[in-house]
Amino acid sequence: MYSSGKSIAAIVAAIMVDRGLLNYDDKVVTYWPEFGKNGKEGITVKDILRHEAGLAHIRQTLNVYDTLKDNLKDNAIGEMIEKCKPFFLNTCHNHDGTPSFRAYHAVSRGWIINEIVRRVDDKKRTIGEILERDINIRGIHCGLNDRDLKNTRCFGFISPLWVLIQVLLPERFGKRIEYGVWHLIKGAIAYGILSIKKDNIIRHLQNVRTVFRPLFSKKRRKFYLFDPFIYGSDSLIRGETPSVSCNGSARGMAKLASTVANRGFGPDGQMFFSEDTWEKMHQDTKLARDGLIGTLKLHFIVE
Repeated sequence: MYSSGKSIAAIVAAIMVDRGLLNYDDKVVTYWPEFGKNGKEGITVKDILRHEAGLAHIRQTLNVYDTLKDNLKDNAIGEMIEKCKPFFLNTCHNHDGTPSFRAYHAVSRGWIINEIVRRVDDKKRTIGEILERDINIRGIHCGLNDRDLKNTRCFGFISPLWVLIQVLLPERFGKRIEYGVWHLIKGAIAYGILSIKKDNIIRHLQNVRTVFRPLFSKKRRKFYLFDPFIYGSDSLIRGETPSVSCNGSARGMAKLASTVANRGFGPDGQMFFSEDTWEKMHQDTKLARDGLIGTLKLHFIVE
């Protein structure tokens, strides 16, 4: 379900907060001392959840099997994160001229939250295990077993070349999608791709390495951040990458989402977290320019 998993991870983190095991304002090193290596000692839990930790750019290439639960618990991903140095775009500023530290942690956010969660949970469980045993909403998983994998429908991908042709094709020639070249241009302007401003140009040059640096390696094949094929592989689906690789049904997601809409109460009346914790999840909203995406975005902790 791609980034829907970010909300799932945030809900699990909220449950840890509600149980008194985690505090949003605490530094991550309070729960994970080794995280503080290489200049990360001042990063808070709130910074991670708000994409402001400077860890959007993963510097290392993982083996896809590192995401499996047993390997997670052997600190395969935790060790990788411990070695990372925070990286902030010094060209990213908000409308009022103040510097912005926000950069969309597309994949890394879920890994970091999972490492924090499994360290504070009294049974040292991962997000996937807490989902299965404590939340237990049918159709919501982070990491599938053989039985659940059989009930999962794989997704397919449309060729990027086909999409490009359709974007450029005039309607009178049988265009099959609504999105057109003008929408592409407007999006490029909004994103800053067509801007000649120095800050935008530098930002795109810095971000392009995210696309071309391999995130996973498996045997001789390398996978990149935006490579769609890795996200459909059995290996990644069996593992836990909460930010981009949770699995579930529409009904299950609706039930889980209702816990936030109903201030911590599930559809059957069970309380997953208190209203006080719900307030903490939504307090101190912060509008900032995203250094990766380039747009102003208001972030709650739950997103």
